[in-house]
Parts: sequence; C-alpha cells; structure tokens
Amino acid sequence: MKATYEEIEGMFVSEKRRRLAAGDDQLAESEDEQIGESEDLLELRKGLDLRVELYLLDSEKADIIEDYQIWEHEFLSRASGKREPSLLTSVVTPASHRSDIGQFRLLSEARSHNFKADVLELLRQMDHNISDIEILLSPESISSRFNIYIQHERLGLAPVSTFGDGVRRLLHIALKLASVRGGIFLIDELESTIHTEALQNSFSWLAG
Repeated sequence: MKATYEEIEGMFVSEKRRRLAAGDDQLAESEDEQIGESEDLLELRKGLDLRVELYLLDSEKADIIEDYQIWEHEFLSRASGKREPSLLTSVVTPASHRSDIGQFRLLSEARSHNFKADVLELLRQMDHNISDIEILLSPESISSRFNIYIQHERLGLAPVSTFGDGVRRLLHIALKLASVRGGIFLIDELESTIHTEALQNSFSWLAG
C-alpha cells in the first residue's frame, strides 16, 4: 500500500456567520454584529489531499486507488463525493499552536467532555507547576476580548501567550486530541518546540 498527500488550506464560514446569514436576529442583536467580511466569522483550516494506492502481489500498477480529502474538525470523505462511514480527523502542524482560532471552542469542548484533567496532565509533562487553565477576561483590558489563562504555582495566573512554544504546542495538541477522540489524529513534527526532557513522557501520554 502506498499513501501520498498534499497539504491544503481553506477558509470556512463559522457557525455564527451561518446563523447571521440565515437571519438569526436574536444572535445579531446579542453580538451587535452585521453580516460582512469580519475575520472573526471566518476560520482558516488545514487539510490534506490524500491518495491511497493498493498493489496486489507483485503488480507494478495500482489495483485500487482511492482519493480522500481531510479537513480539521470535519468528517473524513472521499474526494469523489461517495458516501463513506464518517470518521473525525484533525491535523496539527508545527505552527498551528500560534493561532488563537478555535482555541476557546476546543477548550470548552474539552471541559464539557470531562477532558480538562487530561489536558492539564499533558501540560504538566512540560511544566509540573501548571495547576489549572481557564478562559478569562483580563481586568486590565479595555476591550471585551477573552484569553486563555494558565494557573501556575510560581507565576500565578498568566495568559497562555506568555508561556513558551512548548507549553502552547502541547496545549494545542491536547485540545485537538479531545475534539477527535475515536478518529484520526495527525501530528506533523511531534518533537517541534517540545523540550527533549518532556518529549518522551509527552509521547507516552499521547500513545496511551
């Protein structure tokens, strides 16, 4: 069997934008937003065009060829459009942890599915002083923008953006894992930004 892939990106309309476009007046009033080109209503997703070729015995030509398209937060589907059993998929790239897109939703999903404790356990593989993680509005902020905060035994309550790439990447991996349990989880360059001392424990946790 031979598998080849090509990385792709796409802009997806968020659920909020779909509801606004459908004329959800209650949502429009509560959010005080109008339908437009707001970046908050669009979501950049990573994906793959995947081709799987199956060779029987010593055949030089593939006997079976199937093309798939895999998108973050979407079900696995054939590029041809044929209906197949649904399978959740998610992709983590070496730089995807640097974007805040979808992080709030992912953390909320992890919390609602009682996966928050597992997220914290993975973060402690990098820094054992991490005790909690929350979505908060900074009291010093003049805007209404929320952020993800980490409760740290030495640093106190600090926004996740103040931590190194290793912690932020493990957080992103843990949250993505929570959203795709029972499906396919693809991590590109697992070792990227993760300290070597924490890598083995982190990999063991993920594999378990």
